[in-house]
Amino acid sequence: MIGRAFFVLIFLLISSPALAIEDFAPASADWYGLQGFVQLGESLGFEIAMSDTLDWSQLSLAEPVIIVYPRAELNGDSLADWVGDGGRVLLLDDFGKSQSFLNRLNVTRVEPSLGSLPHNEFADDMPAFPVFHPSGRHALIDGVGAIVANHPSVISNEGGPVVAFTAGGALVYDMNLGDGKAILMSDSSLFINQMLGIADNELLAQNSLEYLCRNERPCRIHLYIGDFSNVGTYKRLDDGANLDQSVGMINRFLSKLLEGLPGHELLFYLSLLLGIGMAAYLCTVFPLKRMRAYSAFVDDFYRPIPEPQSEFDWNLSRFGLPNRRLNYALPLSILKELFEELFLTDLGLWPSEPGARPNIEAMTDLFGEKHLKGLSEADRRQARSDLLQLLVELTAIPPRNRVFLDSEAHFGAADLLRLNRRVLETLKRMGLDDEYKRRTHGNI
Repeated sequence: MIGRAFFVLIFLLISSPALAIEDFAPASADWYGLQGFVQLGESLGFEIAMSDTLDWSQLSLAEPVIIVYPRAELNGDSLADWVGDGGRVLLLDDFGKSQSFLNRLNVTRVEPSLGSLPHNEFADDMPAFPVFHPSGRHALIDGVGAIVANHPSVISNEGGPVVAFTAGGALVYDMNLGDGKAILMSDSSLFINQMLGIADNELLAQNSLEYLCRNERPCRIHLYIGDFSNVGTYKRLDDGANLDQSVGMINRFLSKLLEGLPGHELLFYLSLLLGIGMAAYLCTVFPLKRMRAYSAFVDDFYRPIPEPQSEFDWNLSRFGLPNRRLNYALPLSILKELFEELFLTDLGLWPSEPGARPNIEAMTDLFGEKHLKGLSEADRRQARSDLLQLLVELTAIPPRNRVFLDSEAHFGAADLLRLNRRVLETLKRMGLDDEYKRRTHGNI
């Protein structure tokens, strides 16, 4: 039972400006502290590490993060990249500075005025305290019969929420991003001392900690609250390495190629390269791709939310927003994945981690030794050049598990057709084109 006296007390405390309470203090036993939540985590065998500085460059993928009501704007790009590489974050925020991260997730947040929550059940008819009865199967709500929130905001996304308001929008989302997870709760005070013992809020908190740590121990959880500072930048795994490596390889290849050309041919190719470089510069100054529009609140926010979707459905709906041109990044990432497996297997390099493989130039040499014998010098040079260019272009395509995170990766139908044709040409030379077609068309 949820007593009226308790909620009258809460209402008076929240509405009283004379109270001087340190909000969300992890060591505070006051009603608005988080001592109970921290002690709950420690009683479950988790280490709760608290800090007032979040250094993005020092984040570990093995150690999840909890962020409560950030008062300084989160570095949304660093947080999204860290999650995409395998990090796990629980964000409890109703009116804090997490908008940049929410934008990366395409999550809309509405901060309704008192009495305008899209909900039809409230504790003792008090409009600040919506009561939820979660349905469905999810680790976060296992055994949870009722949740009571305290002045929450309302978040919304195309995908299905874990805990939803009755008239649209969500209190809790669980989002798969690349190799990691982002658990969003639109109530910073859901687990404060006074709320933790109400309804099944403590069980929700316990499930959240277990889920964040994959129910594994030991598990070290980093807790950042309120006025913590953001410093540094998270560097994605192998971020930029392939591109820098590829540019260097192209430069070395071009140097070798140009050294053997007669003077008049050298002048021709140098002019051609200058033209290509000027075209690339102009495309940078005057981009041809339409800029992505800023996220905006949906006008019909209170419409019914569809049934929970799969991770693929959620990503697809996010990636296919009407303000974006049709993007072929996903089929290209699948093409890249299939080609890499066939190509590397043929060279004896599969399975292997990207960082353990030879560089692109070395793989081109291996390919030449195995498949370009018997060709004239000119034909071998052209075939190596074509393969090198193909491998460089493929490095710009994000892997399948990052397609929807790398939102600026945009490829058109012409890119798909061109790269598919070049992949087929390469695999045909290797005698693997039939296997590639069997895999892509599902023929057995």
